[in-house]
Amino acid sequence: MVTQSPAPKRVRLGDGIHCEYAIRSDGAWVVNVQGWGFLPIMIPDAFEGVPVTGIGEMAAHYFRSFPVDLRLPPTLRTIGSSAFSMCEFSRVVLPDSVEAIGSHGFASCPFLREIVLNNGLKHIGNSAFWRCKKLESVRIPASVEKIGKGAFAACLSLRSIEVDPANRKYETIGGWLVDKKTKQWLPFRRRHQLSCRSPKASGSRPMAPGSPDAIISFPSRFPPEPAASRQGLSNNAVHWNRSLSRMAWKASETKPFRSAPR
Repeated sequence: MVTQSPAPKRVRLGDGIHCEYAIRSDGAWVVNVQGWGFLPIMIPDAFEGVPVTGIGEMAAHYFRSFPVDLRLPPTLRTIGSSAFSMCEFSRVVLPDSVEAIGSHGFASCPFLREIVLNNGLKHIGNSAFWRCKKLESVRIPASVEKIGKGAFAACLSLRSIEVDPANRKYETIGGWLVDKKTKQWLPFRRRHQLSCRSPKASGSRPMAPGSPDAIISFPSRFPPEPAASRQGLSNNAVHWNRSLSRMAWKASETKPFRSAPR
């Protein structure tokens, strides 16, 4: 039987780097990482002989370091919300044991260029990699069952997302990430942050929410149905979008707006 720690304990991970952990019923959890360093960040495999299974919410949020790699223990199962948001890691490899990444888990990491997602990962939370501007490529493993809203939004360097062909939930069509069941495409990069669905998707109601610097450029074809060209915008598609500054569509296309039924 594992005895839970009454309060987090503090240990030293390296020069100028300290970590606080707590022993819980499901294993050891990292609850806080503080400091500043140049060496790869190495989280221990265990504390007091108890394997590390979780990184707590905002545990290493805004950890400042020279862009380095992040080493995670092989027994880790859960990465909490905002656990590594705004950190300066350049490369992260998830161990095979990780099952879930919480919302904003690695959001706004300015130097993150590569994230290796493990086969066994099931859940990627909302905005998990939001605004990782230097992230260049992502491969979704076959085990992933849920990708939250805006998981890869505002990743300006991300040109395409690859999905393992064995994945039952998602696929890629022309570099776009698509939900196989709903035929909804999951946007990434700033210019694709539209909450739109293919015209043939069930219950479709295209909507373009506001963003701080919204410039909306609607695609000529929606990725889930390459043969279905854009024919118009539904009623209230961009209604009450206060930040909208410009819209663009090809001059050769007709009926840019769909008239309301009478």
